Amino acid sequence: MTPALVLALPGMGGDAERRAGSGLWATPAGRQLAAWLERSRARPLAPGEPPAALPAFSGYRQRGLARLAAAGDGLPLEGTALLRADPVYFRADRSRLLVFGPRVLNLDPAEAEALTARFTAFYADRGWRLQWVTPERWYLALPREPDIRTRPLPEVDGREVEGRLPGGTDARAWHALLNEIQMLFHDHPVNQARRDAGRPQANGIWPWGEGEPSALAWPGWSGLWSDDPLDRGMARHAGIDAAPLPEDFAAWRRAAGAGRHLLVLPDSRQAPDPAARLQDLLESWLVPAWVAPGTGSALYWGDGRLWYRKAGWRGLLTGLRRWRGP
Repeated sequence: MTPALVLALPGMGGDAERRAGSGLWATPAGRQLAAWLERSRARPLAPGEPPAALPAFSGYRQRGLARLAAAGDGLPLEGTALLRADPVYFRADRSRLLVFGPRVLNLDPAEAEALTARFTAFYADRGWRLQWVTPERWYLALPREPDIRTRPLPEVDGREVEGRLPGGTDARAWHALLNEIQMLFHDHPVNQARRDAGRPQANGIWPWGEGEPSALAWPGWSGLWSDDPLDRGMARHAGIDAAPLPEDFAAWRRAAGAGRHLLVLPDSRQAPDPAARLQDLLESWLVPAWVAPGTGSALYWGDGRLWYRKAGWRGLLTGLRRWRGP
């Protein structure tokens, strides 16, 4: 059976976590989901088959992630080399230097505009342009592709910098550059105000996502819906329509056309209250999709298998009302 709709649920860990009831599986919503899976059937996915191929499940090792994300964001950056250059907070911790991603910064648009403008003006003679799409997501356009091998920010966030800086022929120049950018941002009024307020400083950038993406082929899919620009960019690179995730399943059903669709739900671990986020995803997406007639829905949560409902799933709404609480 080929489902018309696959819901991808990142952040749940692997099968060991599910069996142990740890992580999000220990929450009320996670326990309910685990009970539903016990009454489901599953089939394996091939390694390169969506949704297993998405970075949230397969990792961020492929080249060209910056260009894919830019395509997902709709940026007109053809003809330039491109890197993701997201704002980060470098923090000294005794003998170590740690790097933290933009979630801890909570920059506002005015701060993002001021910092990227300072950068672009300072490096204008090199033809470099730093552009922000959201306060958390920045891109660096360069005249030529640097010979560096970077580590994706999602994989280094909160970790020690040592051993994770760019490698490659141009590595030494880029190590010096990252130090120079720290000095450039250090005395900026944005960071002066943050120091005075006791807030983390946007005192650097983290370059990643270099290169050109490989060809992608996702036959049989009609559309992808996700709030992650990387997901949308991969779909568009594979010739598939892509759009942001609607508000809930009912809104998606009104907007979606015919064919086979992939919906990538938010990672609950990124929310201030992961348990509440997972519960909301169950109420807004999983339960309505699984009980709706004619959708042929399946779930992928990262264990390498597509999970299908068996008979009797209409009782899930009743069960949901019993456990959701006030």
